[in-house]
Amino acid sequence: MRPLTEEETRVMFEKMAKYIGENLQLLVDRPDGTYCFRLHNDRVYYVSEKILKLAANISGDKLVSLGTCFGKFTKSHRFRLHITALDYLAPYAKVCGVAPRRPWGGRSPPWGPRRKAGPRAAFRRGRRRCAGRCRQVKGLQGLLRAAGTP
Repeated sequence: MRPLTEEETRVMFEKMAKYIGENLQLLVDRPDGTYCFRLHNDRVYYVSEKILKLAANISGDKLVSLGTCFGKFTKSHRFRLHITALDYLAPYAKVCGVAPRRPWGGRSPPWGPRRKAGPRAAFRRGRRRCAGRCRQVKGLQGLLRAAGTP
């Protein structure tokens, strides 16, 4: 576990500034103690300095994680935030919430609009079936008439 380099710190803070803006300083200098960001296996952890001092005598290869994982650096050196950082970023967020999103962009689903089943739904279904049978019967009567039977 090591501190972040200048480049890693810049990339991570730019990403977090999109969500919390200038409140980034409040995340590091908290009233309950000083916190810092540490890198371990391409993942950035948010750790209290007290816990960091206690974990100093654990070897790096035996250490699995320490603190809260805020995100990870990809192989192309981009930073991706993890959902575990949400609890820490939410109090300082610039935007209060996310607008609800309608599925399929506001259009009806590919299988068509959903029909509500009301008290007349069974009657409508029966009428459709009846209309189909009546057409078949009329078709048979037409065939019989064409064949010359009364």
